[in-house]
Amino acid sequence: MAMRFHKVISFNDEQVNSIREKTFYAAGDDDPFMVLGGKELLIHNKMNAKFFPAVGHGINHEISELINRLIIDYLK
Repeated sequence: MAMRFHKVISFNDEQVNSIREKTFYAAGDDDPFMVLGGKELLIHNKMNAKFFPAVGHGINHEISELINRLIIDYLK
């Protein structure tokens, strides 16, 4: 499983604040990162995020039309 080999690092408060207005997270609730606490961190840090139930790590494949629309709307 490819996810097992990703390095995950924590940002300090200053780093989180510097990206908050510049990012948008679209994440499946079943993504391993979300299950391991990522969702709670995004919510706690008041990040611009949208979560999708019953969707995993392959969000761009699982709900591709919805994700494509979200990205287009975000970039407008």
